[in-house]
Amino acid sequence: MITFFVWGGLSFSLYPLGVAQLLDQLHPDEVVSGSTDMLVLHGAGSALAPLFVGVIMNLVGTQGMPLYMAGILFLLTGYAVYQVRHVSVLTAGEHAHFEPMMQTSHEIVGMIEKEG
Repeated sequence: MITFFVWGGLSFSLYPLGVAQLLDQLHPDEVVSGSTDMLVLHGAGSALAPLFVGVIMNLVGTQGMPLYMAGILFLLTGYAVYQVRHVSVLTAGEHAHFEPMMQTSHEIVGMIEKEG
């Protein structure tokens, strides 16, 4: 059970990390088209992966799904290592102003009242 908890916590964070990495490398005018492509790729993977897993499970048996997941995560790890070693510096843009805010509604209301 703990294995599934760890696997879920790590695997299901791959899509948001991929989107964040994509947005870091795109210019602001390319963000919409890049996000669209990422959604299409995610949808295609969500539609095709169960078909591949089913074929592998018919050939190998019940161990087909863990083998498939291990293979996909191994390929992803190889790609990540390649990216770290060969990708140029990320696109540098203008730095946005960052204002840290307290996580309470009372503080936010006070900040809004000061500006208004």
